[in-house]
Amino acid sequence: MKRIFITIVVCLLMCGCAERDKPSLSQNSPKPPILSDISYNTNKEYDIQDSKYIPLKYEEMHAVWLTYIELAELFADESCADDLRRDSDKLFGRLSELGINTVFLHVRAFGDAFYDSQLFAPTRFLTFDCDPLAIMLETAHAHEIAVHAWVNPLRCETEENMYASAGTLIGKWYKNQDSYPGYIVMPDNDIHYWLNPAVPEVRQLAADGVTELCEGYDIDGVHIDDYFYPTTAESFDDVQYAACGGELSLADWRRENCTLLVRELYGAVKNADPALVFSVSPQGNISNNYDLLYADAERWCSEEGCLDVIIPQIYFGYDNSVCPFSETLSEWIRLAHGKMLVCGIGMYKTAAGGELSGGEYSGVIARQIKEVLASEGCDGFAVYSCSSLLNETDPSLIGERAAAAAVIRGANNSR
Repeated sequence: MKRIFITIVVCLLMCGCAERDKPSLSQNSPKPPILSDISYNTNKEYDIQDSKYIPLKYEEMHAVWLTYIELAELFADESCADDLRRDSDKLFGRLSELGINTVFLHVRAFGDAFYDSQLFAPTRFLTFDCDPLAIMLETAHAHEIAVHAWVNPLRCETEENMYASAGTLIGKWYKNQDSYPGYIVMPDNDIHYWLNPAVPEVRQLAADGVTELCEGYDIDGVHIDDYFYPTTAESFDDVQYAACGGELSLADWRRENCTLLVRELYGAVKNADPALVFSVSPQGNISNNYDLLYADAERWCSEEGCLDVIIPQIYFGYDNSVCPFSETLSEWIRLAHGKMLVCGIGMYKTAAGGELSGGEYSGVIARQIKEVLASEGCDGFAVYSCSSLLNETDPSLIGERAAAAAVIRGANNSR
């Protein structure tokens, strides 16, 4: 795991000195224009007239995912809110210098909360008293970086850590599974419990959680990734499927459940603030989404009321035997039906030993970003993950990072 997720704290400590010798990476890079339908004055965060926060919304996303693992590593060497404010300011400052304008910030990974929540238990990854989301929103916005709250609406904790959910709805469903059959399930192929999207109360909790975030914090959007159904086993939701009467096949019924979940999340976001962005990041492999995860991404793009932005994880090389990068990107452009399309790029795979590391793959991430930005129908990129982009220790990533940063900064300078 350490080979993939390099400690952000190390990156932050090193960047202050290492980057001074690289003027091409140290100057601020201009951002793409902010969308004209959202009037935002970069000198103030609030509309003076009604004191309402106006979300940052860029017409071309240059984004990264900031994962719960990276946040846990960031918290590990901190002991108070001031430490987090200092370190997150450094982090967002570095991202801004590299030309990043949007961050997908993991705020709920296992039915927990990296923020003050009335619905979910505090995350076990934070060991001191503060509100990480509030602090990181403050520091990110100071660098004109949009923050989209990234939630996993269905994945919960392991058996060992389910105690953390005591006093929440998730804890109630876990402790009383005879009374709430199929609400929370541990699939045979996983060590985590999962909430069942076939259950209306589960979807309602997910929507309420989004409402809580949108109304309680000055976020710029809400984001979910590819964690839909965790298994194809019939036993996962057999109680609910039997109750529905079987008018649809199991696969079609599950796809309908995922679509209901996506629609309810989208509705919660828009009811809170129509200016907020709701995005979904499915797998890059289109058939996997449809057949294994029961995620009908094309339907979500073609119908209104599902999403604003689609961000497929096209984490493949150019010669991938199943999903070669360019061909897969073209297919997603077709599938997006004109919705805002941001391409997910797997920079983490260029780390030592990764699928895209070394030799013929040198510079592959820069090449992919350049192709995405030049493609008609693409509206930006998102790099997985933040630590891969900021890495200063893995020799295989340093060159990739420098090449990718040059392309990002060049794209910003041309707009």
